[in-house]
Formats: sequence, C-alpha cells, structure tokens
Amino acid sequence: QLTYTTSSSNGTSEVQSLQVDSSTFQIGFRGVYTSIQTGRPTASAIQTALNDLPTISPLVVSVTSTSTLYLITFPAEMGDVPLLTCISTSSNTPIIIEVVQGVDSGSKIAFELDGQLTNYIDFVNSNVTQDDIYSEIKNLFNIQCPPSINNAKLTTSIVYLEDFETNCIYDETSITTNAFCGQCSLNGNTLVNGNNQTGNYLCFAYRILNSYVISIDMGIQINGDTTTTLWPSISFTPKADKIWHYTCIDIRARLLSQSSIDSTVSSIVITYAWLNNNIKKAIYIDTVSIRTALPQGYEDISTNPIDQSINSSCVFPFYYNNNSYTACTLDNNSRTICCDG
Repeated sequence: QLTYTTSSSNGTSEVQSLQVDSSTFQIGFRGVYTSIQTGRPTASAIQTALNDLPTISPLVVSVTSTSTLYLITFPAEMGDVPLLTCISTSSNTPIIIEVVQGVDSGSKIAFELDGQLTNYIDFVNSNVTQDDIYSEIKNLFNIQCPPSINNAKLTTSIVYLEDFETNCIYDETSITTNAFCGQCSLNGNTLVNGNNQTGNYLCFAYRILNSYVISIDMGIQINGDTTTTLWPSISFTPKADKIWHYTCIDIRARLLSQSSIDSTVSSIVITYAWLNNNIKKAIYIDTVSIRTALPQGYEDISTNPIDQSINSSCVFPFYYNNNSYTACTLDNNSRTICCDG
C-alpha cells in the first residue's frame, strides 16, 4: 500500500555550470554518460546529448552557454539533483558548480533503488493505478538505454523497432547476459520480420558465442515497389566474444557499393533481415531498429573512444579500491582509470 500527500508549488529549477576545456569529453548524470563530445560543442549539442541520457529522459534539461561555461537547467520536478560529472582528455579537471539549488515542485514523484530512479509520476493530474506503480518499480530492474536507441515515441527517425520485451519472463540469469536493453533478448538470428517502412539504417545489439556468422541476408523493396522483393546479402563480421555489442549499418550504401542496387534507388524498405549462419543457438539479438538517421551520438568502431579498454597498455583485470575490474571504470574524481591504483 502506498500512502502519499501532494503539496505542489512552482518549485525551483536547479542550475549547474560546467567549465571544460576544448577537448574530448563526456558528461555524466547519475553514473550514465553522454556520447563523446569534441572541441567546443554548441549549447544545443550538449542539450541534445544530455536529454538522451536515460537518467534524465523523458524529462528534459535546457542548456545555454557563455564563452567559458555551459549552464544546465533542470526541470523543477527533479528538485535538488546530484552534480553532473565530466570525463575529459584535458589536463585541466572540468569544474562543475551548483549555481542554483533545486527545490522540487512536489508535482511529481519518483522512486529510487540503489541510485536508479523510476520515471517521475504525476499523481496530481493523472489517475495513477496500482499497475502503473508496479510497472515503474519493475522497470528499475531493466537495463536503461538512451531513448535515441530504443524509444520510437521520442525518436522520430525510428520506423521499426523490436525490443523483445513483449511476454518477457525475467529469471535469475544475469541481466547483462539476458539483454542489451530492458530485460530480455532473442536467442535466434531474425533481425527484421515484416517491416513496411522506408529506412536505410539497420541497427541492432548482438551477443555471439561462436564464429559462424558471416553475413546479413535480407529481403528488400526499392523505390516504392511493393510487388517485387529482392534478396541480397552483405558480409558481416561480428565480434564473437560472448559480450554485447551495438552496431548500425547503412544498408543502402552497402548494397550500392557491391552493385546489388544502382544509384537510381533512392529508397529501400528492409522487409526481412537475419544473420547467417545460426549454428548451435549461439546468437542473441536485442534492440533492433530500422531508421532514417543514426542514433544520437552513434560512434562507429573506428572512433577512438575515451574508454581505453582496448588500449594495449591496459591489463585486465585490475584492482582499484580493493575491487577487481575487467573494464575501465571511474575513480573517486570521476576520471577514467584502467590500471591498478
């Protein structure tokens, strides 16, 4: 049973300032970090990156800038929030200051478990049911992903989405094994089944246990012709290391480069797609989307990330504060660390 009272007011929006040198950096909120930012991005770019954090969305922050600072304003319903963090390649540590302390408006309520929050629930203007509360609490045990990856309501470039959460049954298997986003994934090779919307980009998460996958096979329709389906294939060499990876492929560009279609093809509909070969049930797939644009901040594998897990100077596992890590983590000053310390 949940007993509550509401006493809504205008509240006060928290404002924080961020000073960071022109560098390669990422901004974090509640332990989740934006895509990589380079140089001196515009306030609009920083705002877009922050609002793609699952620890902020579906609420939104606003960002303005001066010659030296970014000013981040949080919505009043979030109240007094933790300070942002920032990882930077600059030798100067980023400076983050609370300019205005937030005071929550009392118009919405969120529940917290081990640092993770539910969505903010509007008890004042909405008829909140027990099922609504149950759903929000259950989502605390999900792997949260940026809305640009798996939220078609907030991301208009997504025209087809399969997240494998329908009829998902959560068990005691490690959730990081079960899913890339949410709680469940598909143990199979089907990427797309029955799409009828135009989109050049195919994005998906995969976890592969052996080295038999060599291609993505597909059925496509071109230039609005729904009566003819072509069945091309493109080569695909996944990382078969038994951990999750996320990739996006410009299918039209790949088909054009191998002469499966010609330059007169202006649009394609990927009706079906699957990984080939599927042997010994060694393929797990999650968070499949067909899109008209890449996800916000998508980083191709050729991008040099701040996370130096692939750096030969990093040796795993390493120990920090008496804990063992198999990938880079953040130290007490929110800076990346990849070695014993």
